[in-house]
Amino acid sequence: MVPSVDESGSGTPGTPLFRMRPSTVRVLTWIVFALAVTGFLGIYAFVQDAHLVRVAEESAICAVFVLGAVCLFGAWVHTRDMERRFWGLVLAGIVSLGAARLYEIATVAGFGAGWFIPGDVLSGAFEMAAVVCLLVILTSFSRFRHSSASAQVRYMVDILAVCVVAAGALEIWVIGPWYDGFGRVSGWIRLIYSAAPIVGAFALVGMTAAVLGTRSSRWESWERLLVLALVALAGGLVLAPVSYADATWSVLGGWAHGLSELAWLCAGLLVIVSAVYRHVEEQTEWRVRPLAVLEPAYGVASSVILPTIQIAALLLFGLSAADAQDPGARAVRLGIVGLVATTIATRTFLTVADTHALASGVVTDTLTGLHNRRHMLTSLADQMALAVRHGEPVSVLVLDVDDFGRTNAVAGHVAGDAVLSEVARAIDRGVRTRDIVSRAGADEFVVILPGADAAIAEQVALRVLVEIGTLSVPGVGSLSASAGVASLPADDGEDLLIRAQAALRSARAGGVGALAMYDPEIAESPDPESRLRESNERAETATVRALASAVDARDEATQDHSRNVARYAAMLARAIGLEEGTVLHIEYAGLLHDVGKIGIPDELLHKVGRFTQAEQELMQSHAVLGEEILQSIAMRDILPWVRHHHERWDGSGYPDGLAGDEIPLGARILALANAYDSVRSDRAHRGGLSRSAALQEIDLGMGSAFDPVLGERFLDVIGRTFL
Repeated sequence: MVPSVDESGSGTPGTPLFRMRPSTVRVLTWIVFALAVTGFLGIYAFVQDAHLVRVAEESAICAVFVLGAVCLFGAWVHTRDMERRFWGLVLAGIVSLGAARLYEIATVAGFGAGWFIPGDVLSGAFEMAAVVCLLVILTSFSRFRHSSASAQVRYMVDILAVCVVAAGALEIWVIGPWYDGFGRVSGWIRLIYSAAPIVGAFALVGMTAAVLGTRSSRWESWERLLVLALVALAGGLVLAPVSYADATWSVLGGWAHGLSELAWLCAGLLVIVSAVYRHVEEQTEWRVRPLAVLEPAYGVASSVILPTIQIAALLLFGLSAADAQDPGARAVRLGIVGLVATTIATRTFLTVADTHALASGVVTDTLTGLHNRRHMLTSLADQMALAVRHGEPVSVLVLDVDDFGRTNAVAGHVAGDAVLSEVARAIDRGVRTRDIVSRAGADEFVVILPGADAAIAEQVALRVLVEIGTLSVPGVGSLSASAGVASLPADDGEDLLIRAQAALRSARAGGVGALAMYDPEIAESPDPESRLRESNERAETATVRALASAVDARDEATQDHSRNVARYAAMLARAIGLEEGTVLHIEYAGLLHDVGKIGIPDELLHKVGRFTQAEQELMQSHAVLGEEILQSIAMRDILPWVRHHHERWDGSGYPDGLAGDEIPLGARILALANAYDSVRSDRAHRGGLSRSAALQEIDLGMGSAFDPVLGERFLDVIGRTFL
């Protein structure tokens, strides 16, 4: 689930709860940890009464959970945003576990004999509440991208299905029989204990990967302690049922149960230590470290292996239920059969829905719901073939929202996306039922008009422009669009589209909100000034590409770096709705962003080890040197982008230490493209990262190194193109 921009994951502690020196607090915390563990082991070593041992151990764990709740409450109070939500959910889980232990104490001590609800049932309910807290943490901090809602739900259903089948198999054939020697044990209790190892593994893997992230080298000390707490929790959950096995009991005796309880105690203590460590750190911001891309897969495991296991489980669990002599065990196994059947039915429905979403996504623009460019080109070819066969007319209308870059700059990119959706609906209202409407680019729309000659196409275009003119954006004003129309004759569909785009260029020259019909004389005979400008642009483009090739040629490891950066930057620029001319200049800036490295010595460019301070300063000078080298080119607007593409969102970059919106938009775009290609490329001292790992690096840098809004759009754009 993607967080909003103002909830980017950073949380700053408030007034310190502890007035002592942080080092002193840490030492005292570990002393308490050691005393608690020693005291707990002493209970098993010196207390002979098994009943008293049970009461004492449950009381000790309950006390630890209460103390942990106090520490977590302090962490919750003194943090904010996503970190506050994280600590709040952990606090709720600890409180639930503490309540479960409290009810177990009451049951063991005999205080719950007359209760309407048995104590073990209440304790089980509180333990389930803790599991729910864990699931909420995982679902609220994990991120899905580039997949439909049905695919995301199916992903969670698949996880549930695996857990249900595994827990059922353990209850029937492994863990369940371990309880046979302890008298009559409820089938549901046996099932809960059989599910304990599954929950433990899920907690460890899920929390570590989805909440803290996979890059352990980036973890703070308190995060490492939290991972240790998860390891202890998983160990306690695994050891709980194992302690009832005959082999374990014969070797360890009463200590078998004590080991699982000790793991629970250590888990609670480590949570306390983690909260204390977090609280005494001096104003350190917390960055949520989710997986950058969490994607449902359509491989063999999901499509073949899992359904086969589920069907086999239905048969085996059903036979086991039929063979069960105990009514309670039969009810539990029939319940498992029902759960497995439910997951099969649910995932089948979701798979069909997701397949439909994928099929429609091939021809549908996800933002506007219109057809995409691929479908537009296919439909245009089909309509041209029909027109030729039956001798009917066909026309193409191309529209472009006027000054859409200003809308993005003033209202923001989220509002810009909403505007594009409104424009799409306005076009739908203006066209005929049989017309085919597509989104061909960032703010460019194409309408194919079957059976429409030039006169009818002009009428449709005028209606569409009127509909778009009724829209307005707060702070920007009324919207308008320019339109170009072309009709047969044309060589083919592509030629007809090119003619409509030529008409659109003529409309733009006439001012905002203009409509132009294709005129071959104007389109094919540009004025001398236009021809000179186009000639200069072609010459300058050749110069730009030659400079970029000269830079890349100096290092074999980065031969395609400039071209890749230019491509990624242009993709992002189009995605946020910049004008095509601006996109072209950003692409050129991407080609030339490292041109200043021409002045950096080869031995420094190829150095593998750590730079000295002087070498670091020399290397960083390439940004300023690049601006100086490009002073003579006509595209003056790219100079600040080249100079500032190593600035950071938090102001810690170079050469000028700009922060936030002070950094030019083009430089912020280049920073993302440059960082992504750099970590993807092989270097002498390291290999390139995988696509997912590189996306995670961008994700981790949002709000510190990168513009968080642009970062989200970049992840979306690159994720969808699988580059």
